[in-house]
Amino acid sequence: MGRMFAQAAQSMGYRVHVYEQSGPSPAGAVADRETVAPFDDAAALEAFARTVDVVTYEFENIPAEPLEAVARIVPVRPSPAVLSICQNRWREKAWLKANGFPHVAYEEALDGDIAPAVERLGLPCVVKTADFGYDGKGQMRISGRDDLARAAAIFRARRCVVERWVDFEKEISVICARTGEGETRAFPAAENLHEIALVRQRGFHFLLRPGLARAGRAVEEQPLAVGDPAPQPRQHRAVIPALEKLRARKRIALEAEP
Repeated sequence: MGRMFAQAAQSMGYRVHVYEQSGPSPAGAVADRETVAPFDDAAALEAFARTVDVVTYEFENIPAEPLEAVARIVPVRPSPAVLSICQNRWREKAWLKANGFPHVAYEEALDGDIAPAVERLGLPCVVKTADFGYDGKGQMRISGRDDLARAAAIFRARRCVVERWVDFEKEISVICARTGEGETRAFPAAENLHEIALVRQRGFHFLLRPGLARAGRAVEEQPLAVGDPAPQPRQHRAVIPALEKLRARKRIALEAEP
């Protein structure tokens, strides 16, 4: 994704400087410049920030603290505050709930003890790690007591969120973009195709059945209406995919990504 971003930016006349902590990267191979240094290297981060006009990131499982340091020198879009919410499923669910998004019933299990949360929600349900999960990773469906015993062992002492299972018909993503002046646009809705609970492919809504295509177009508009009144909306500049699950005509906000 970083490589595609770099190439797209260069096609528009931008120069790209990549910061990567673990050695030469796919994005760095095509970038105008690449810095290889740890995320906690304050001197390297400051030197990097002073060579660019704006900073963004292509992966949510990075520490927010280095971006906060960079943001004191140069604009970071989306903001580190947005990253902090979206990279943790518990904070993400709490944000969706606080801002009026329809969402699936869930329980917190921040100490890894998932049995009480499962008891309150009922079966089937799905347990997800609060941290470092994306595109179906870091989660397990619980359909019976045997599943619960296995999940309790797997997720012991890990921060988790337990969700009621949604028998959804389609899962779609909508990418929204907001400028620094507050102008907002939505890209066409895309359907997510799953294989063994992992997102394997995306296709745009003109490939969906007519009824779901109309639902997709409605969802394209919904994040603009629901998202605008959110606290400090200008922090949410840049591109944010809003992922939703559909069951019949009911739309449920599942997660947001920076």
